[in-house]
Amino acid sequence: MLELNSLSNLMTPVDQIIVREESTFRDTIALINNSHSGIAIVVDNEKRLAGIVTDGDVRRAVLEGVLLEDPVSKIMVKKPITVSMDCTKGEIFRSFADKKISHLPVVDTENHVLGIYYESNFRKDDGGGGEGRRHGGRPRAQAALHLRQPV
Repeated sequence: MLELNSLSNLMTPVDQIIVREESTFRDTIALINNSHSGIAIVVDNEKRLAGIVTDGDVRRAVLEGVLLEDPVSKIMVKKPITVSMDCTKGEIFRSFADKKISHLPVVDTENHVLGIYYESNFRKDDGGGGEGRRHGGRPRAQAALHLRQPV
C-alpha cells in the first residue's frame, strides 16, 4: 500500500495534455509546445487512450510532409506503452530504462487515461540526478510497445 501511495504522488494529471482523435496536427503541436510536456495524449470520445504524440513524432511528421491541418490520428502512435495503477515502482523503472522512453500513460482496465508518469519525476524521487529536468522539460521521444495487453 505504501508503494501505491508513493506512486500516486509521482503520477501527473493529463488534463492539460489531452487532444481528441479528430484534432489537427497544428492543434497538437500547439498543445505540446504550450504545455512544455513533450507529449500529447490522444483520446476518443470516452477519454480512452487512442494514442500518443511526442515531440519526436512531431519532428518526424514534419520531415515526412504531414500537413498542419491533417488529423493527429495520422501521426499518433496507436499502441503506446502503458501501465496500470497496480504496476510496481520497479516495473515502471524497468519500462523507462528498457524501452528508452520518458513518458508512461497510466490507464485503467477499460483503457481510460488516469494520469501519466514522467521518467524525470522518478529520477528526482529516487535521488538519481534528475535535477536538470522536470516533467515539463523536453524529454526524449519514445517508441510504442505495450507493457500490458491492449483492451
